[in-house]
Amino acid sequence: MNNHILLVGALIIATISFLTLMVGNAVKSTKYKNNEEWKTVKTKALSVSAFVLGAVFLCWEVLTFFIDPSTTYTLDNMHSFVMILIGVQCIVAIVSAMYYEKKM
Repeated sequence: MNNHILLVGALIIATISFLTLMVGNAVKSTKYKNNEEWKTVKTKALSVSAFVLGAVFLCWEVLTFFIDPSTTYTLDNMHSFVMILIGVQCIVAIVSAMYYEKKM
């Protein structure tokens, strides 16, 4: 039961981070009127988040060699894992966009 509570919490955080990224991107694009500096910040932030997503996915694939695959690859687990990965990618994109915006 504790696993379900943790999973629901992670999925709620993933959903909130996704919505925050989308709304924040729209607000910042309007604020900066899509100038070149903002496009550079957005591109750098998305590249950092894509790198982190690739690294997490690679670590997951390496870990599956050491874990019984019948317990890791159910449809519910994969759906939840993908949602959590999207949430992590959005959180990394938000943080890196704030970092690169301060450097701008």
